[in-house]
Amino acid sequence: MPSRPHELMASGAIESPEWSFTLLAPEVDSVDVIEPIDPVMRPATLSEARPDALLAITRRDGTTIRYILEVQLSRDEEKTRAWEWYLALQSRLSNQQTRLVIITPDRTIHDWVRRRVAAVAGLSERTRVVGPDQIPRFDQLPEDRRTPPAGFWSAAMHVKTGEDDGLLKTIALAAKTNPDAFGPFDRYLERVMGVVPAAIARRVREAFMERQNEFEPEFRSVLDVWRDEFREEGRQEGRQEGRQEGRQEGRQEGRQEAEDHFLFLAKATLFDVIAVRGLTPSAAQQLLLEACRSPEQVAVWTSRLIRGATLDEALADQLRIRG
Repeated sequence: MPSRPHELMASGAIESPEWSFTLLAPEVDSVDVIEPIDPVMRPATLSEARPDALLAITRRDGTTIRYILEVQLSRDEEKTRAWEWYLALQSRLSNQQTRLVIITPDRTIHDWVRRRVAAVAGLSERTRVVGPDQIPRFDQLPEDRRTPPAGFWSAAMHVKTGEDDGLLKTIALAAKTNPDAFGPFDRYLERVMGVVPAAIARRVREAFMERQNEFEPEFRSVLDVWRDEFREEGRQEGRQEGRQEGRQEGRQEGRQEAEDHFLFLAKATLFDVIAVRGLTPSAAQQLLLEACRSPEQVAVWTSRLIRGATLDEALADQLRIRG
Protein backbone atom coordinates (compact mmCIF):
# COMPACT_ATOMS: atom_id res chain seq x y z
CA MET A 1 0.00 0.00 0.00
CA PRO A 2 1.44 3.43 -0.94
CA SER A 3 2.54 5.66 1.94
CA ARG A 4 0.76 8.95 2.65
CA PRO A 5 3.58 11.05 1.09
CA HIS A 6 3.38 8.83 -1.98
CA GLU A 7 -0.39 9.30 -2.25
CA LEU A 8 -0.19 13.07 -1.70
CA MET A 9 2.49 13.54 -4.35
CA ALA A 10 0.57 11.41 -6.84
CA SER A 11 -2.62 13.43 -6.28
CA GLY A 12 -0.65 16.68 -6.31
CA ALA A 13 0.64 15.85 -9.78
CA ILE A 14 -2.91 16.02 -11.18
CA GLU A 15 -4.46 18.66 -8.91
CA SER A 16 -4.78 21.21 -11.71
CA PRO A 17 -2.95 22.31 -14.86
CA GLU A 18 -0.79 24.65 -12.78
CA TRP A 19 0.35 21.80 -10.53
CA SER A 20 1.19 19.70 -13.58
CA PHE A 21 3.15 22.52 -15.22
CA THR A 22 5.44 22.63 -12.19
CA LEU A 23 6.48 19.04 -12.87
CA LEU A 24 6.42 18.89 -16.66
CA ALA A 25 7.90 22.27 -17.60
CA PRO A 26 9.69 23.04 -19.83
CA GLU A 27 8.21 20.21 -21.89
CA VAL A 28 4.65 21.58 -21.91
CA ASP A 29 5.02 25.15 -23.07
CA SER A 30 2.05 25.50 -25.42
CA VAL A 31 -0.76 23.59 -23.74
CA ASP A 32 -4.45 24.02 -24.44
CA VAL A 33 -5.98 21.29 -22.23
CA ILE A 34 -4.65 19.04 -19.42
CA GLU A 35 -7.00 16.21 -18.51
CA PRO A 36 -6.44 13.64 -15.74
CA ILE A 37 -7.68 10.25 -16.95
CA ASP A 38 -8.13 6.82 -15.41
CA PRO A 39 -4.71 5.10 -15.46
CA VAL A 40 -6.17 1.59 -15.59
CA MET A 41 -4.62 -0.19 -18.57
CA ARG A 42 -6.31 -3.60 -18.40
CA PRO A 43 -9.49 -5.38 -17.28
CA ALA A 44 -11.12 -3.72 -14.27
CA THR A 45 -10.69 -6.87 -12.16
CA LEU A 46 -6.95 -6.23 -12.04
CA SER A 47 -7.19 -2.83 -10.38
CA GLU A 48 -3.81 -2.89 -8.59
CA ALA A 49 -1.75 -2.94 -11.79
CA ARG A 50 -1.72 0.77 -12.58
CA PRO A 51 0.63 3.76 -12.56
CA ASP A 52 0.18 6.53 -10.00
CA ALA A 53 -1.42 8.99 -12.42
CA LEU A 54 -2.07 9.58 -16.10
CA LEU A 55 -2.55 12.91 -17.90
CA ALA A 56 -3.69 13.61 -21.46
CA ILE A 57 -2.14 16.91 -22.56
CA THR A 58 -3.43 18.54 -25.73
CA ARG A 59 -1.18 21.20 -27.25
CA ARG A 60 -2.43 24.25 -29.08
CA ASP A 61 -1.48 22.62 -32.39
CA GLY A 62 -4.01 19.86 -31.64
CA THR A 63 -1.55 17.04 -30.85
CA THR A 64 -2.14 15.02 -27.68
CA ILE A 65 0.55 13.42 -25.53
CA ARG A 66 -0.13 11.13 -22.60
CA TYR A 67 2.06 11.51 -19.52
CA ILE A 68 2.38 8.60 -17.10
CA LEU A 69 3.33 9.93 -13.64
CA GLU A 70 5.14 7.70 -11.16
CA VAL A 71 6.25 8.64 -7.62
CA GLN A 72 9.42 6.79 -6.57
CA LEU A 73 10.44 7.10 -2.90
CA SER A 74 12.85 4.15 -2.68
CA ARG A 75 14.92 1.79 -4.79
CA ASP A 76 12.78 -0.93 -6.29
CA GLU A 77 14.51 -3.05 -8.92
CA GLU A 78 11.27 -4.79 -9.84
CA LYS A 79 9.45 -1.50 -10.43
CA THR A 80 11.84 -0.53 -13.20
CA ARG A 81 10.32 -3.20 -15.42
CA ALA A 82 6.87 -1.72 -14.87
CA TRP A 83 7.93 1.63 -16.39
CA GLU A 84 8.64 0.01 -19.75
CA TRP A 85 5.38 -1.95 -19.57
CA TYR A 86 3.36 1.18 -18.76
CA LEU A 87 4.75 3.00 -21.79
CA ALA A 88 4.26 0.08 -24.15
CA LEU A 89 0.71 -0.67 -22.99
CA GLN A 90 -0.46 2.92 -22.91
CA SER A 91 0.95 3.60 -26.38
CA ARG A 92 -0.89 0.59 -27.76
CA LEU A 93 -4.17 1.35 -25.98
CA SER A 94 -4.32 5.06 -26.81
CA ASN A 95 -2.46 5.11 -30.14
CA GLN A 96 -0.94 8.42 -28.94
CA GLN A 97 2.53 9.62 -28.04
CA THR A 98 3.31 8.60 -24.46
CA ARG A 99 5.87 9.96 -22.00
CA LEU A 100 6.89 8.84 -18.51
CA VAL A 101 7.56 11.28 -15.64
CA ILE A 102 9.19 9.81 -12.51
CA ILE A 103 9.04 12.02 -9.41
CA THR A 104 11.39 11.54 -6.45
CA PRO A 105 12.40 13.87 -3.58
CA ASP A 106 15.65 11.97 -2.93
CA ARG A 107 18.78 12.85 -4.93
CA THR A 108 20.22 9.37 -4.48
CA ILE A 109 17.02 7.78 -5.80
CA HIS A 110 16.95 10.39 -8.60
CA ASP A 111 20.42 9.33 -9.75
CA TRP A 112 19.53 5.64 -9.42
CA VAL A 113 16.36 6.14 -11.53
CA ARG A 114 18.32 7.95 -14.22
CA ARG A 115 20.81 5.08 -14.40
CA ARG A 116 18.05 2.49 -14.59
CA VAL A 117 16.22 4.42 -17.29
CA ALA A 118 19.41 4.87 -19.32
CA ALA A 119 20.04 1.12 -19.20
CA VAL A 120 16.84 0.33 -21.15
CA ALA A 121 17.02 0.98 -24.88
CA GLY A 122 14.61 3.71 -25.97
CA LEU A 123 13.35 4.48 -22.46
CA SER A 124 15.46 7.55 -21.64
CA GLU A 125 14.18 9.43 -24.71
CA ARG A 126 10.60 9.15 -23.41
CA THR A 127 11.27 9.69 -19.69
CA ARG A 128 11.69 12.80 -17.55
CA VAL A 129 13.02 12.35 -14.01
CA VAL A 130 12.00 15.13 -11.60
CA GLY A 131 13.99 15.57 -8.40
CA PRO A 132 15.08 18.33 -6.01
CA ASP A 133 17.30 20.00 -8.62
CA GLN A 134 14.33 20.44 -10.96
CA ILE A 135 12.08 22.12 -8.34
CA PRO A 136 13.13 25.53 -6.92
CA ARG A 137 13.05 26.31 -3.19
CA PHE A 138 9.98 28.32 -2.24
CA ASP A 139 11.92 30.80 -0.11
CA GLN A 140 14.16 31.65 -3.06
CA LEU A 141 11.30 32.46 -5.42
CA PRO A 142 10.06 36.00 -6.14
CA GLU A 143 6.68 36.83 -4.61
CA ASP A 144 4.77 36.46 -7.89
CA ARG A 145 5.96 32.84 -8.24
CA ARG A 146 5.08 31.74 -4.70
CA THR A 147 2.08 29.68 -5.78
CA PRO A 148 0.38 26.67 -4.13
CA PRO A 149 2.12 24.06 -6.31
CA ALA A 150 5.46 25.82 -5.80
CA GLY A 151 4.99 25.54 -2.02
CA PHE A 152 3.82 21.94 -2.11
CA TRP A 153 6.58 20.65 -4.39
CA SER A 154 9.23 22.71 -2.62
CA ALA A 155 8.23 21.12 0.69
CA ALA A 156 8.17 17.63 -0.84
CA MET A 157 11.56 18.04 -2.52
CA HIS A 158 13.56 20.19 -0.10
CA VAL A 159 12.36 19.70 3.50
CA LYS A 160 14.59 16.88 4.75
CA THR A 161 16.09 17.82 8.14
CA GLY A 162 15.43 20.09 11.09
CA GLU A 163 17.46 22.79 9.36
CA ASP A 164 14.70 23.04 6.74
CA ASP A 165 11.91 23.98 9.14
CA GLY A 166 12.38 27.64 8.16
CA LEU A 167 11.40 26.78 4.59
CA LEU A 168 8.31 24.99 5.86
CA LYS A 169 7.33 27.99 8.00
CA THR A 170 7.70 30.29 4.99
CA ILE A 171 5.37 28.07 2.96
CA ALA A 172 2.83 27.95 5.81
CA LEU A 173 2.81 31.72 6.28
CA ALA A 174 2.43 32.29 2.52
CA ALA A 175 -0.62 30.06 2.51
CA LYS A 176 -2.08 31.99 5.43
CA THR A 177 -1.42 35.48 4.07
CA ASN A 178 -2.66 34.75 0.54
CA PRO A 179 -5.89 32.73 0.95
CA ASP A 180 -7.26 33.79 -2.45
CA ALA A 181 -4.43 31.96 -4.19
CA PHE A 182 -3.92 29.03 -1.80
CA GLY A 183 -7.53 28.17 -1.03
CA PRO A 184 -8.63 26.64 2.31
CA PHE A 185 -5.65 27.06 4.59
CA ASP A 186 -6.11 23.95 6.71
CA ARG A 187 -6.50 21.62 3.72
CA TYR A 188 -3.47 23.02 1.92
CA LEU A 189 -1.19 23.03 4.94
CA GLU A 190 -2.14 19.50 5.98
CA ARG A 191 -1.16 18.30 2.51
CA VAL A 192 2.17 20.09 2.78
CA MET A 193 2.82 18.63 6.24
CA GLY A 194 2.01 15.18 4.88
CA VAL A 195 4.93 15.13 2.44
CA VAL A 196 7.69 16.13 4.86
CA PRO A 197 9.33 14.04 7.62
CA ALA A 198 6.97 13.70 10.57
CA ALA A 199 9.48 15.04 13.10
CA ILE A 200 9.93 18.27 11.13
CA ALA A 201 6.19 18.72 10.64
CA ARG A 202 5.74 18.31 14.38
CA ARG A 203 8.39 20.93 15.16
CA VAL A 204 6.78 23.44 12.84
CA ARG A 205 3.31 22.75 14.21
CA GLU A 206 4.56 23.22 17.76
CA ALA A 207 6.27 26.47 16.79
CA PHE A 208 3.02 27.81 15.39
CA MET A 209 1.04 26.64 18.41
CA GLU A 210 3.37 28.53 20.72
CA ARG A 211 2.48 31.70 18.80
CA GLN A 212 -1.18 30.96 18.23
CA ASN A 213 -2.38 34.13 19.97
CA GLU A 214 -0.69 36.15 17.24
CA PHE A 215 -2.90 34.62 14.57
CA GLU A 216 -6.48 35.11 13.49
CA PRO A 217 -9.28 32.79 14.72
CA GLU A 218 -9.20 30.70 11.52
CA PHE A 219 -5.52 29.90 12.06
CA ARG A 220 -6.05 29.17 15.75
CA SER A 221 -8.77 26.62 14.91
CA VAL A 222 -6.25 24.74 12.79
CA LEU A 223 -3.79 24.76 15.69
CA ASP A 224 -6.45 23.31 17.97
CA VAL A 225 -6.85 20.41 15.54
CA TRP A 226 -3.09 19.87 15.58
CA ARG A 227 -3.08 19.77 19.38
CA ASP A 228 -5.75 17.06 19.35
CA GLU A 229 -3.66 15.11 16.84
CA PHE A 230 -0.62 15.29 19.12
CA ARG A 231 -2.64 13.82 21.98
CA GLU A 232 -3.78 10.99 19.70
CA GLU A 233 -0.18 10.39 18.59
CA GLY A 234 0.78 9.92 22.24
CA ARG A 235 -1.95 7.34 22.70
CA GLN A 236 -0.88 5.56 19.51
CA GLU A 237 2.73 5.37 20.71
CA GLY A 238 1.55 3.63 23.87
CA ARG A 239 -0.40 1.10 21.85
CA GLN A 240 2.57 0.56 19.58
CA GLU A 241 4.73 -0.62 22.46
CA GLY A 242 2.16 -3.28 23.22
CA ARG A 243 2.34 -4.58 19.65
CA GLN A 244 6.12 -4.95 19.58
CA GLU A 245 6.09 -8.57 20.71
CA GLY A 246 3.93 -9.66 17.79
CA ARG A 247 5.96 -8.01 15.06
CA GLN A 248 8.63 -10.66 14.59
CA GLU A 249 6.02 -13.34 14.09
CA GLY A 250 4.25 -11.28 11.46
CA ARG A 251 7.33 -10.38 9.40
CA GLN A 252 7.64 -13.72 7.65
CA GLU A 253 3.95 -13.70 6.82
CA GLY A 254 4.29 -10.14 5.53
CA ARG A 255 7.19 -11.10 3.26
CA GLN A 256 5.18 -13.95 1.78
CA GLU A 257 2.20 -11.65 1.21
CA ALA A 258 4.46 -9.17 -0.56
CA GLU A 259 5.86 -11.89 -2.81
CA ASP A 260 2.37 -13.13 -3.63
CA HIS A 261 1.22 -9.59 -4.37
CA PHE A 262 4.10 -8.92 -6.74
CA LEU A 263 3.43 -12.22 -8.55
CA PHE A 264 -0.19 -11.11 -8.95
CA LEU A 265 0.88 -7.75 -10.42
CA ALA A 266 3.39 -9.40 -12.76
CA LYS A 267 0.77 -11.81 -14.07
CA ALA A 268 -1.78 -9.00 -14.40
CA THR A 269 0.61 -7.13 -16.67
CA LEU A 270 1.40 -10.28 -18.66
CA PHE A 271 -2.27 -11.00 -19.33
CA ASP A 272 -2.77 -7.31 -20.21
CA VAL A 273 -0.14 -7.59 -22.91
CA ILE A 274 -1.67 -10.81 -24.21
CA ALA A 275 -5.11 -9.15 -24.34
CA VAL A 276 -3.86 -5.94 -25.98
CA ARG A 277 -2.07 -7.94 -28.67
CA GLY A 278 -5.15 -10.10 -29.28
CA LEU A 279 -3.32 -13.36 -28.55
CA THR A 280 -5.04 -16.57 -27.44
CA PRO A 281 -3.00 -19.06 -25.38
CA SER A 282 -3.33 -22.76 -26.16
CA ALA A 283 -4.40 -25.12 -23.38
CA ALA A 284 -0.78 -26.03 -22.64
CA GLN A 285 0.29 -22.37 -22.65
CA GLN A 286 -2.58 -21.36 -20.38
CA LEU A 287 -1.65 -24.11 -17.92
CA LEU A 288 1.97 -22.95 -17.92
CA LEU A 289 1.00 -19.31 -17.34
CA GLU A 290 -1.34 -20.11 -14.48
CA ALA A 291 1.08 -22.54 -12.77
CA CYS A 292 4.13 -20.27 -12.83
CA ARG A 293 5.12 -18.99 -9.36
CA SER A 294 8.16 -16.96 -10.43
CA PRO A 295 7.64 -13.19 -10.93
CA GLU A 296 11.02 -13.08 -12.69
CA GLN A 297 9.95 -15.68 -15.25
CA VAL A 298 6.65 -13.86 -15.82
CA ALA A 299 8.59 -10.65 -16.40
CA VAL A 300 10.77 -12.36 -19.02
CA TRP A 301 7.69 -13.58 -20.90
CA THR A 302 6.09 -10.12 -20.72
CA SER A 303 9.21 -8.41 -22.01
CA ARG A 304 9.38 -10.80 -24.98
CA LEU A 305 5.72 -10.23 -25.85
CA ILE A 306 6.08 -6.44 -25.62
CA ARG A 307 8.92 -6.68 -28.13
CA GLY A 308 6.71 -8.54 -30.61
CA ALA A 309 7.32 -12.23 -29.90
CA THR A 310 4.48 -14.71 -30.43
CA LEU A 311 3.26 -16.80 -27.52
CA ASP A 312 5.05 -19.81 -28.98
CA GLU A 313 8.31 -17.85 -29.14
CA ALA A 314 7.92 -16.25 -25.69
CA LEU A 315 7.14 -19.52 -23.89
CA ALA A 316 9.16 -21.93 -26.02
CA ASP A 317 11.99 -22.57 -23.56
CA GLN A 318 9.67 -23.43 -20.66
CA LEU A 319 7.38 -25.54 -22.83
CA ARG A 320 10.40 -27.55 -24.03
CA ILE A 321 11.46 -28.13 -20.40
CA ARG A 322 7.97 -29.33 -19.51
CA GLY A 323 7.77 -31.49 -22.62
